[in-house]
Amino acid sequence: MMKIAVFGVAGNDLEQAVYDEARLFGRLLGERGHELVFGGGQWGVMGAAASGAHEAGARVTGVIPEKLRDSEGVFERCDEVIVTRDLRDRMARMAALSDGFCVMPGGFGTLYELAEVISLNNIGYCKKPVAIANILGYYDRLNDFFEEMFRRGGAKERCRASYAFVSDAAGAMRLLEKACGEEK
Repeated sequence: MMKIAVFGVAGNDLEQAVYDEARLFGRLLGERGHELVFGGGQWGVMGAAASGAHEAGARVTGVIPEKLRDSEGVFERCDEVIVTRDLRDRMARMAALSDGFCVMPGGFGTLYELAEVISLNNIGYCKKPVAIANILGYYDRLNDFFEEMFRRGGAKERCRASYAFVSDAAGAMRLLEKACGEEK
């Protein structure tokens, strides 16, 4: 059994297919006996993933900063809610609780979380796989930018080992299960 953290946009302004894939990823977690760790919010990609996971019987743990709990609201069907002081504390808690990460389309907060987990892997604080769900080509330019960092020497080749771009929820699940030795 894996505990997988999902990062993604808290809003509802992206294409519906993004939210459908997030819900599918949550459902796959539950169907395969895994747990979801997420940012705790009720809306957006996080809320969609949590809904899918809950509906499929997965344990759902929300980790939300005090400030966001009050302004955005907490997903009501969490099995556990952990309230943190701030975003840094939330990220540390999510990283500690999780065996791997699925990065769905998101904004600057999602990029912050992605960069942190790749950096933690690179420095050796953890060795946890990262699946970047490039739904509808959302992260095509980010992938290009990563390649530019490698080409110019801004990123070390060893960083590649901690993440992979995949096209959808099923690909993210396959990658994470394989990386964590949980293939079904």
